[in-house]
Amino acid sequence: IRIAGQNPRPLLSYWKQIHQPQNQAQGEFHIMALPPDCSFLMKRLVPELMNVYPRLSVYIHEASMRQILVSMQKKKVDVYIGCYIPEAKEETLSAAEHAGYRTAVLLDDELEIFISRQNPLAKKAHLMPSDCQSLTLARYIGQNDLVSRQFVPYFPKTKIRLSNQENALQLIAQNKVVAYYPVKITSVSQYVTDGSILPISIQGLALQTTHFIAFPPDTAENALSRYIVKAIQECYHD
Repeated sequence: IRIAGQNPRPLLSYWKQIHQPQNQAQGEFHIMALPPDCSFLMKRLVPELMNVYPRLSVYIHEASMRQILVSMQKKKVDVYIGCYIPEAKEETLSAAEHAGYRTAVLLDDELEIFISRQNPLAKKAHLMPSDCQSLTLARYIGQNDLVSRQFVPYFPKTKIRLSNQENALQLIAQNKVVAYYPVKITSVSQYVTDGSILPISIQGLALQTTHFIAFPPDTAENALSRYIVKAIQECYHD
């Protein structure tokens, strides 16, 4: 499947290559990911996965990067999807490796502010730091990582704390708040595709982010896990 804005390629053609007996897989498969990635997977992966494996229960767990790294140590779920900025690359990947996971890059993206099309500032090519003074930045409960600490100083009106991405996007569309998200990953949101909200950069602030998947080294020995990891990679790659 391709990123929004390009012609999608259904995953079903890939799944049909799987031997028929494997399609009868039952049980549970758990994926833990950051909020934007959870929404991305719900739109790009889960429908096709459920079509091919109707007896399989797939659980998508929304978590912060810190929660993901803690969960890795306890090996609570089957697959993790996280991200890092360049400054945190070595620390993040080392933590995953120390927990016994293999990692693979899924997608390079860029964090920008998402703003309502109704807001006059949305017409600008980019936001000036002074523009941010009048905007309320929505953040997730407990969010205090490297990324958050780079955005927050621009927004003195940071008062909204949320625990759900859909609620945040709805408030952005209503022109009540703004929030930062990865541009490519968030492009699948209905609010973006219908033009209700759009990304805009802040002059002088460029934050690259890399999304990655972490999975147990024995995944290759488990047919179902191997195919799901492959399907997730297909979702993110062209």
